[in-house]
Amino acid sequence: MKNAFLSLAFLGLMASCSQQTAVAPTQPTEQKVAYQKSVRLAGNSLGLKVAQIADSRCPINARCITAGAVKVQFEASAQGTTQAVDVTLPAYPEKPVETSFTINNQTYRLTLNEVLPYPEAGKEIKLEEYTVQVSVEKQ
Repeated sequence: MKNAFLSLAFLGLMASCSQQTAVAPTQPTEQKVAYQKSVRLAGNSLGLKVAQIADSRCPINARCITAGAVKVQFEASAQGTTQAVDVTLPAYPEKPVETSFTINNQTYRLTLNEVLPYPEAGKEIKLEEYTVQVSVEKQ
């Protein structure tokens, strides 16, 4: 009986230890990132740079055949490794666009919330004027 109690106590201790060492996903870190600028996200484990923006959204006060979209290419970097992550946001999204990527055996979920400014008819937007609202979460 004493051995059974000790065995159960040992198993309980082992179970609680395994629960404490489990890694929970981080909370999403939302950031505004300017074109060609970098930020640290996901608990500082990931660098993210807005590398390219291709905006084909139909400008405000214009008539277009399609609403268009804006494509953003990010450069994700962690521990000396860099990779491209492409995300396309429709002109009038019903919800943010999400994509997952893995770098150095760590998976992240990137959510593209907004790309500003929105094009206006007759106004040219320089790439340096763009900001991207993005959040990243470790999986």
